Amino acid sequence: PPPTLRVEFKHLVPGENVLVIRNALTTSQAMVAELLTTTQQHLQRVQASGRGAIWVERNKTIPQTLLHAQTRMALRASAEALRSAEEPAAADEVVALADERPFTSVGGALVYQPGTILPPHLDDIPACNSNPFHPCVVIWSFGNSVTFQWAPADFTDRPILRGEKHNCKFEARSPYKDVQLDHGDALLLNVERIAHGIKKVSSTCTDASAAQLLPGRRMCVPIRPQADKEVEAEHYF
Repeated sequence: PPPTLRVEFKHLVPGENVLVIRNALTTSQAMVAELLTTTQQHLQRVQASGRGAIWVERNKTIPQTLLHAQTRMALRASAEALRSAEEPAAADEVVALADERPFTSVGGALVYQPGTILPPHLDDIPACNSNPFHPCVVIWSFGNSVTFQWAPADFTDRPILRGEKHNCKFEARSPYKDVQLDHGDALLLNVERIAHGIKKVSSTCTDASAAQLLPGRRMCVPIRPQADKEVEAEHYF
């Protein structure tokens, strides 16, 4: 891992850990520059469509292993930090996520303009995708800084699941907390147990090189582990 990497423990509860991995990537890495350059090529289409998604289907110009090695590295570093802090249960969960799950970057990335606000919500992963994913997702943040909101929450009305997207009703179990994500930071959270949203996308970027590659915008890239058969059965049968 980069020597600048550090891990912040926001919420340590079995199955719903929230971790922030700071400075997990640097813009000097060729992969990050390529990612941001590819994004820049899609921005005109994004503006024309009025949507934040860059790509939502398999795209031969974007490798399907995008950020997978970096995600495993960040998770392993997080597990080591948890063990050093004498949090063995959380460390075991995180290292299992790093070493025992296939990842996917299908579904692509989202680009947000400064001032964007996204209301808190839960994601029902099997309902939103034809192939269920594990609900613990690593979200990489590039470009402008963002104030991210989160709170532990419970479903009050789980949607009917047939591979279709539905709105989930939920109740937050505690007041929302804010965390600022800067360029190169990653966030691990369970999107079915932690309500999350964007309080505000900043108009500034902490990294000058990133500001040039992704001018005036924030990009988020979620990396999703695949679910096991037990999770699939829980949602579909």
